[in-house]
Amino acid sequence: MTARHVVVTGAGRGIGHELARQYLAAGWRVTVGARRPETLDLPPAVVRHPLDVEDPEAIAGFAAAVAEPIDVLVNNAGLFGPRPQTTADVEADLWRRIFTVNTIAPVLLARALLDHVAASERRVLATITSRMGSFAANTDGAAPMYRASKAAVNMAMQCLALEVAARGVGVLLVHPGWVRTAMGTAAADLDVRESAAGVRAVVDGFAASEGLAFRAWDGRDLPW
Repeated sequence: MTARHVVVTGAGRGIGHELARQYLAAGWRVTVGARRPETLDLPPAVVRHPLDVEDPEAIAGFAAAVAEPIDVLVNNAGLFGPRPQTTADVEADLWRRIFTVNTIAPVLLARALLDHVAASERRVLATITSRMGSFAANTDGAAPMYRASKAAVNMAMQCLALEVAARGVGVLLVHPGWVRTAMGTAAADLDVRESAAGVRAVVDGFAASEGLAFRAWDGRDLPW
């Protein structure tokens, strides 16, 4: 039986890097995308390609380099922006960049790799999002640029789920928790290994036949 194949973007560090490591240890075939793939501290068995998610041509090139079915695509690359972050900190160019990375790139990657996902056994399009993209969970109004980008990717993926349902592809949005990474800072609750293990468990427990889900790393369904 051929090992299942996962593609992880934003694998240069943090959750993406750890997901790649854990999937490989679990016996999956792993392909990753990163800005500087030659510098990745990952085993040689991990197939790596250059990927700048801010460049649509680079996304197309990455997709062209992946020429086999993809059981699970994990859109992981993300950008938070400044801290603290209020509406007074909004800068048009920065907000566009945050949207490019967090919202537009996952959609472009999902579209570019959809045929490969649809040709697989698992047929899962997963995006690392955030509970901060939930309208219902927004009680403090902090980080409007980041929140808006995550709310937007949640909506875009909801639309995508409706589009691809006929092809048997499921769309999963995963909140990885507050993780001790460059984005999450050292004050965060979770170790990156614990978060990645939780994300993997959520992905493993998601069936494409569900169509769409928004879940936390610990398996909880989250409000939209």
